Amino acid sequence: MSMILFVGPSLSEKEITAHWKGLDYTLEPPARQGDIYLACQKRPSAIGIIDGYFERVPSVWHKEILWAMDQGIQIFGAASMGALRAAELSSYGMQGVGRIFSDFQSGELEDDDEVTIIHSSKEEGYESYSEAMVNIRATLASAKASGIIDNECRDSLLAYAKQLHYSQRSYDAVIHGKNADGVPILRQTETTEKLKQFVGLHSINQKQQDALALLALMSTCYKKGFSAGGKNFVFQYTENWQQMIDLLTQRQNIACADRDDSQSSTSVADVLGDGFLSRFQQKNKNEYQQIYNAARFRSMAIQESYRQGMEVTAQMLSEAKVRFCRENAFIINQRIDLEAIHRWMKQQQLNMQQFDQLMHEQARFYWYCSLTESAQLNEVVDYLKITGKYQTLAVS
Repeated sequence: MSMILFVGPSLSEKEITAHWKGLDYTLEPPARQGDIYLACQKRPSAIGIIDGYFERVPSVWHKEILWAMDQGIQIFGAASMGALRAAELSSYGMQGVGRIFSDFQSGELEDDDEVTIIHSSKEEGYESYSEAMVNIRATLASAKASGIIDNECRDSLLAYAKQLHYSQRSYDAVIHGKNADGVPILRQTETTEKLKQFVGLHSINQKQQDALALLALMSTCYKKGFSAGGKNFVFQYTENWQQMIDLLTQRQNIACADRDDSQSSTSVADVLGDGFLSRFQQKNKNEYQQIYNAARFRSMAIQESYRQGMEVTAQMLSEAKVRFCRENAFIINQRIDLEAIHRWMKQQQLNMQQFDQLMHEQARFYWYCSLTESAQLNEVVDYLKITGKYQTLAVS
């Protein structure tokens, strides 16, 4: 059982380590389009989305989150991009966490800029250069509750903060904000100083609080066992979806190209976290190519099953498991050898949930193969010729 968490400025790695000590997880930078799809290739039990990109690169696509849930992976979201996507997809099964998620889900909040900030790179520690609007809202609400400011003052400060570009928002800018006539919103020096002191001591980081709540929930689910629950949608295979997959594949192929000529090159296997495949590829190029071709055909077959709207029935899944057991000699005297299957799963580093997911995909693969079993003789001959095996078989 493993988890993948997309996180950036909302939480430090130290905070995550403290809450997830002893758990199997991988940290990824703020999510962008395609990252959730790629994360699914690692077959995690759950994915948590906290931070994600809003500008410069395409944002996380709703469809890839639906794809992940369709694959049986439980998806959690909170604090930032995760809260937005969870509010939009909660009816489909995405698990939202925290106040920000609740406010977006209820419609109290609507704009992306409520959670958007500017920050430094991962190498620089994701240092924040602006303040999130949701944090300003929470802090000013607390200041009002503490008697530092009244309702009118709070509303005026919030209105001023909201009209600022997200990159310009800071507590200092808000406290010294002015109305349309250029008059300071806080006209009394005493109130200004009290609010400054309050912010310095009691400012609320709502994004951090919600992100910590996500860690707590995922930790609890990890210990109890994740469950994707019943799926209430049918994933629709569209042209746009295929275009995204093709684009990601193209990027991976570019990353894989010329790896022998440059030590800095990254293979597809490295992108997906399986470095041993890269080593195997370099040592056994011909065998790897055969494996790659077979894997690619299997992937295309599974994708085609989605394109045609095929749903795996209980009977199809049962038949797929029996066929798989026969192909791998797990049936002895007409009985399935469960111990052999468990040994095999351990060797393949699979848990039961991952095995079941593989069987679902294998059922789709078998279904597609049943459609193409009547390959024409000339197609087989063409394949033998292109692989150089025709003459050997013809004269034998």
